[in-house]
Amino acid sequence: MSVPMRIGVVVRRFTVLAVLCAVSVSCTPSVRPAVPTVTPSPVATVPTGILVTPGTLLVCSDAQLPPPQELLFNGEAGGSDVDFARVLAQRVGLVLRLIDTPTAGVAAALKSGRCDMAVSAIRGSSNLGAGLEVVPYLEIFEAILVAKAKTGTITAVNDLCGKRVAALGGSAEEAIIAGSGDYTGRGLSSACSTPIVAQSFTSDTDALAALADGTVDGFLAASPLAGYEMQQHGDVLVRVDGLTTASDSEVIVIRPGAGAADLKSAVTTALNSLVQDGTFASILRKYGIAN
Repeated sequence: MSVPMRIGVVVRRFTVLAVLCAVSVSCTPSVRPAVPTVTPSPVATVPTGILVTPGTLLVCSDAQLPPPQELLFNGEAGGSDVDFARVLAQRVGLVLRLIDTPTAGVAAALKSGRCDMAVSAIRGSSNLGAGLEVVPYLEIFEAILVAKAKTGTITAVNDLCGKRVAALGGSAEEAIIAGSGDYTGRGLSSACSTPIVAQSFTSDTDALAALADGTVDGFLAASPLAGYEMQQHGDVLVRVDGLTTASDSEVIVIRPGAGAADLKSAVTTALNSLVQDGTFASILRKYGIAN
């Protein structure tokens, strides 16, 4: 499988992880349950001529955000969305090729014909513009991660008032804290007399390092990321759910143009088969998302 990726992110991610280990967050590798490796016969076919490259499913995916995407030590792509895209391609009888694309550029990449579809932790509520078909595949919600040493300090929204809460820069969580963008007037700070202080970070490892050394009091993350961090660092983290009712879905986005409806139909059939035979659930369990 050809995987053109921004390899430079590997060095940075594991350099930051080394710092994270030094400030007490566990770096003991977790043992992930295996996803079934038997390749079943395709359950759907994509008509000839509608793909960017015949016989290949080109999937745009951002390599920089675990658990949906992560670069492994050997530079290969991994992550829940990558595993998901791989088995989807198998179920429609195609070879997968990942195109590393920043999430903000996914819509433009699809409209320009750079890829056939995108699987990249894209929210259904995102403003992707007209002409793009979507297939929802995962319901998500928000959770707060707290250092285990501070268990019980955050149990309700009011406990966050005046505190410093980490979020990934440009994420929905950042907007949820501040009550900006799609969350204007209904952010977490709207319940506080002393606003929550949002601290933006470019990566989850930076946010966790700040949580470990007390720079922030909590880390607001979407449920897939929260589950993944608990799987990796559950010995030093506590997850608090239910502080916000914000929920959304993650979606596959199909490129516009001729054949889009056929591709969407094939992908939907493949997704249903993955759900029915338990393969999708196995992927979620592998990355801690099922919990």
